[in-house]
Amino acid sequence: MVNEEQKIAMIVSLPGKDFSNSTLECVNLEDGNLINCNFSNSSLVSTNFTNANLQGACFRNADLTGAYLQGANLQGANLEGAILEGTDLYGANLQDANLKNTILEKKSSPGKQLTQEEKFLNIVSRAFYHDETQTLEEIREELRAEGVDMNAMVKRLKQYQQKISEKSKRKYEKEVV
Repeated sequence: MVNEEQKIAMIVSLPGKDFSNSTLECVNLEDGNLINCNFSNSSLVSTNFTNANLQGACFRNADLTGAYLQGANLQGANLEGAILEGTDLYGANLQDANLKNTILEKKSSPGKQLTQEEKFLNIVSRAFYHDETQTLEEIREELRAEGVDMNAMVKRLKQYQQKISEKSKRKYEKEVV
């Protein structure tokens, strides 16, 4: 069992480090100080960057499939051409980040039907990250055309928000004790 003192000692602090062309899959870099690090052309599949400071970091053409970036500071980061399929960006700071040509959505296999959630995420992420000129009404119309049940999606989002809120509350109570 890791106590808080040991956890603090394990926090990574490597600002400016060059990790380009590396394989760092399933690595725990939670709460790390990785300001201005270079992860270009690296495989970072399922890596945990939760609450990490990645300000100004370069992830150009990196594979971040399934990575955890909740609460990460990606301000000014370069994510051009990065693969972000299944990446958790909840609460991440993407202010001034370069998201040009990022791959956010799963590509469907021929004959495979996408789920409601996949359709919803594909349409919304494409509108948010790639087609900033699309209006809210155009997004709604595209969702309707794809047969996405908006009431079900709103319900799912509320459930997800509640789950996150409960998790945060438990974490806070654990830290206070």
